Amino acid sequence: MHWYAALKLDHSKQKGVFSVLGKFTYETRVSSRDFCRALIQNPFEVSIEDENLSSKIIDASWFFLVWKSDPTISAMLRTIDDIHKYFKSIDNLWDILTEKENLISFNYVELENIGLTDDLYIKMNARGKLLSSFENFKASFLKKITDNRWENQTNLVETFF
Repeated sequence: MHWYAALKLDHSKQKGVFSVLGKFTYETRVSSRDFCRALIQNPFEVSIEDENLSSKIIDASWFFLVWKSDPTISAMLRTIDDIHKYFKSIDNLWDILTEKENLISFNYVELENIGLTDDLYIKMNARGKLLSSFENFKASFLKKITDNRWENQTNLVETFF
């Protein structure tokens, strides 16, 4: 929402806003993180006449065609189109989103220490679909790394995570 609202701002205000938005990221997939970064780094004009923004984004020179087959990025594009559909006629969207503190908030719950089973992780991770062989391997490998404390003395940037 904030990214979309920032697109609608006057160009003189956009630079500072996009520098802050650049701090937000998507950690699950590298392609999704790269897509989010590209969205922030390549603002474009938004018009009330635009039917959808996904076409504009897909046609942009910075958009990698392989991203079209990424389910997360496809969902993001659909969400952007929905946001545009419902909020394109609101001129002061940025002010509405930012004038009150905590208008939108997120709760973070650390699941490791509350005794949940792997079944919940599987459902949350793959939305009810079975994990791929690689996802199962990665989960087992991460557990082995953690259990054996292989990376305790390693700089966080250089870890497997």
